[in-house]
Amino acid sequence: MTLRQKTLLIIGVTLLCLVMALYLSLSTIWLNRVAQIEFQQTHQNVERVTEALANNLQELNSTAKDWAGWDDTYAFVEDVNEKYIQENLAETSLANLRLNFMVFINRRGQIKYGKGLDLQQKVATPVPASLKQYIATRPGLLQHSTPNSSHRGILLLPEGSLLVASQPILKSDRTGSIRGSLILGRFLNRGELIRLSQLTRLPLTIYPFHQAQLPQDFQAIKDALAQDLSDAKTFAKSAIIVRPLSSARIAGYTLLRDIEGQPGLLLRVDTPRDIYQQGKQGLDYLVLALLAVGVVFGCVTLLLLEKWVLSPLAQFSTTVRRIRAKGDLKERLFTKSRDELSHLSTAINQLLATLQQSQLQLSQSEERYRSVVNNIQEVIFQTDPAGRWTFLNPAWTEITGFSLEESLGKPCWTFIHLEDQPYYNQQFRRLMEGEIQDTRYELRFQTNDGRDRIFEVHSRLIVGRCREIAGIAGTLHDITERKLAEAREREKAQELERTLLELTQAQSQLIHSEKMSSLGQLVAGVAHEINNPISFVYGNINHATGYVEDILKLINCYQQEYPHPSDAIREKMQDMDFSFVVSDLPKLLASMKIGSERICDIVQSLQNFSRLNEAEKKRVDIHEGIESTLLILRHKLKAKDEYSEIELIKEYGKLPKVECYPGHLNQVLMNLIANAIDALEERRMDKRRDSSQASPFIRIRTEVKEDYSLLSDESSISRVFIYVTDNGAGMTEEVCSRLFDPFFTTKPIGKGTGLGLSISYGIIVEKHKGQLLVKSELNQGSEFIIELPIRQND
Repeated sequence: MTLRQKTLLIIGVTLLCLVMALYLSLSTIWLNRVAQIEFQQTHQNVERVTEALANNLQELNSTAKDWAGWDDTYAFVEDVNEKYIQENLAETSLANLRLNFMVFINRRGQIKYGKGLDLQQKVATPVPASLKQYIATRPGLLQHSTPNSSHRGILLLPEGSLLVASQPILKSDRTGSIRGSLILGRFLNRGELIRLSQLTRLPLTIYPFHQAQLPQDFQAIKDALAQDLSDAKTFAKSAIIVRPLSSARIAGYTLLRDIEGQPGLLLRVDTPRDIYQQGKQGLDYLVLALLAVGVVFGCVTLLLLEKWVLSPLAQFSTTVRRIRAKGDLKERLFTKSRDELSHLSTAINQLLATLQQSQLQLSQSEERYRSVVNNIQEVIFQTDPAGRWTFLNPAWTEITGFSLEESLGKPCWTFIHLEDQPYYNQQFRRLMEGEIQDTRYELRFQTNDGRDRIFEVHSRLIVGRCREIAGIAGTLHDITERKLAEAREREKAQELERTLLELTQAQSQLIHSEKMSSLGQLVAGVAHEINNPISFVYGNINHATGYVEDILKLINCYQQEYPHPSDAIREKMQDMDFSFVVSDLPKLLASMKIGSERICDIVQSLQNFSRLNEAEKKRVDIHEGIESTLLILRHKLKAKDEYSEIELIKEYGKLPKVECYPGHLNQVLMNLIANAIDALEERRMDKRRDSSQASPFIRIRTEVKEDYSLLSDESSISRVFIYVTDNGAGMTEEVCSRLFDPFFTTKPIGKGTGLGLSISYGIIVEKHKGQLLVKSELNQGSEFIIELPIRQND
């Protein structure tokens, strides 16, 4: 667009805006004032109609007062004489008074006489039944406490809207007691509305307030009028709403209450909008006149600008275009005038000189920048707000193998490893949403040959001059070799840690095995040393018993042959209590035999437990190992000073001999039963203090399950299950999950090493190819399950 076109456009737009501004301001001021006058006139018209309606009702009330305050009426309401009816209640009388009915009611509320008249047809009609029902159900219309009391208003009957007035029946001098009420009524029908319209010279429209189907304009203001007049009286100054119906007519609305003060009728008075039309027409003439003056003024202004400004400026523009086309910043502008254009040409010449110098410096700076960016080993990048590459230096091609042409314009995430893309998208979103200004993280990028390279990404948000987000810029530092070296170092450290842990476990197992071996040797040695002498005693006691029985028989034979011994023998027999010795000596030998048998059993149990000669696998009776272990720990089950006795429950199943390592298996049984005894210490103390507490117990149960395994898939091998259950304090799930870890213990310091269950787990799982399980709930006790295959598969 040329400067001439812009000037013409500016003048035209300015003129148009000026005319529009004048039109809007004048229309706002002028038409608002016209509308205000129109509103006031419509408001006054509605008031005229309401006043005319009020006067009509006042006239009806005055007529009722004249008839009610009359001696003839005072007598008629009692005797209902025919003369009064013929002289006063003829149809012509009601027609002259424009009454639709007259009702005479005595003081007891009984209708003594009523007469109706159809004013249109001039024929008598009965008093509406709805009026009689209203009088019967709502006697307020008949209640007159003083001679000056009266009731007037509007009644809404099914037959139509009714103007009604009620006066107390009195004597002509307004004295005496009230004998009843006189009610006069006039229907507010179409004829009455036409009369009111002619009287006020205004078109009227009335609808019942509660009519279901109302015209659209009545329905729109129904609720507003009902709320505005909620506290107004029937014919006091009512709230009036003025609404234009169209550009040609305007209407005023008000609400008329019924005689009970409830919304009764909606009244509309509509009039033509002559004042508004005249005001709008005058405004249009004024705007057209202003528009004509503005066009003339614009043409004169454009001619003057063309001569003094636009032509010299066009010559100036031609010179500047020539300099731009040549690109020679050495050329300068020349003007003859001494106005602002001359000052502008001088400023442009100075600008050209400055640009010439800046261009030289910029080219040198760009060369340095290009040299740094192209030779740096890190990838320098820039993206747009959508995450597409907009700049990449040559290091990108050297590292990834992708050319700059195939990379620029593509989304960054297409080059990122699939698993790292969600993390990249999260960081990119945080930058774009302004949560952070810069970020540093690591990502895996895929190279052109399909390998992965790890980059340290340092990105920063780019903000434009207008504070808009222009994208992201940053660097990609290749740390793949460093990450591989770190991974190798971590792997070496983990390997060393695993080796150290294995050495620690092996050392602990060796120490524990050495202790158990020493204990086994000690037990075996003690059993061996006891076994020799006790075998001698047990083997000779039968002979000794036989010898003693023979000697006693011989002594008995002597007593029978020599019943009278000498005094010395008799005295010796009395001193030694010979009779007691003879009777007690066989018992003594029998008890010695029993004791030696018990010692032999103990020795056998100690030998079974030690099993130093059974380091290899062999088939053994599991119950013998359990009994041997219980024999060694029996002293810990008995009641002591502060501990109650632990009840031992044995539920042995019928087990075959199991192929196992007996010594190691006894070691596991020793650990499990000893731990169960330790877990019952608190309950044993509580039992001593309170006999109502449950007795501590240990249950040992064994069984065989054919073709079934808890955790193994070897369903064809029969397995033996050993259950060691106690009713101690139990354990939490967290403790159970770590129970078989080396050096983990729940016992106080000095009471446990945390190796017993770890070694037991290794013996059962690794050495016997079985399972060692635990089931426990806090305050519910614990149960350890040993699962062993009956036969070991080498």
